[in-house]
Amino acid sequence: MIAFIEDRLDEDERDTRLFHEFDCPVEPRLLGSGIVWCACPCPRQLLRQAAVRRQIVQTCQQQIRGQGRQVPGRTSSAVEARQILTALTLPYRQHPDWRANWRS
Repeated sequence: MIAFIEDRLDEDERDTRLFHEFDCPVEPRLLGSGIVWCACPCPRQLLRQAAVRRQIVQTCQQQIRGQGRQVPGRTSSAVEARQILTALTLPYRQHPDWRANWRS
């Protein structure tokens, strides 16, 4: 699931070059496959969102690795992390690699 999310975020970041405004001084077709930082608000917003999602994925991975430290009477942080990761997959549920069993 984590690899799926990271792959989608890579795609999202790569595709930000498609959202430049007409008067942007950057010529996206000349930039290759790199991520473009320019003054256009849409690519910047999409890149910020992807960065936040990557941080969430990293935090969830850390919670899953530390699952032995469970507090009695509280939902496991690994369970909570899996629920968060599941939520991060939902916008991509039309992707052919998305799995329906991630909902459960």
